[in-house]
Amino acid sequence: AAAAAGDVTIVVNNAGVAGFGTELLTGSFDGAREAMEVNYFGTWAVSRAFAPVLARNGGGALVNMLSAASWIPRPEYPGYAASKAAQWSLTGALREGLREQGTLVIGVHAGFVETDLSSFTDAPKISAADVAEQTMDALANDRVEVLADERTKQIKHALAQPLQQ
Repeated sequence: AAAAAGDVTIVVNNAGVAGFGTELLTGSFDGAREAMEVNYFGTWAVSRAFAPVLARNGGGALVNMLSAASWIPRPEYPGYAASKAAQWSLTGALREGLREQGTLVIGVHAGFVETDLSSFTDAPKISAADVAEQTMDALANDRVEVLADERTKQIKHALAQPLQQ
């Protein structure tokens, strides 16, 4: 694996867990800890490991698969939302920290994507192929953010609005 790592120019952090089973006021924190460990610390560890490889290969790109939940607190799954908020913050830190070495850091935000992770809901979903195509377009055009679906765009826009009481 170490020999193969020498040619890497794009790293995609796509591993993730939902951390369900921990509602806001009930249940254990185990799901939330798992979500933070995989979604946040896992992304950080992989990014840290590959940053020097990307630098040696001309900068390349680091793509973090985030979520609309990065921006919306959810009492039904606060552990997942918090892990994605932390991952979003980390993505910004990586963007700043790796800029000098020429690494493009892209945050890809989507609501529900047609994967096993979202199989629990019948809510509208975007296809994984559509998310991948938008991500490739961002890579080709040096864009640092992908808002993959309409709901995600609405949520991002709402961040600039005053909080409702």
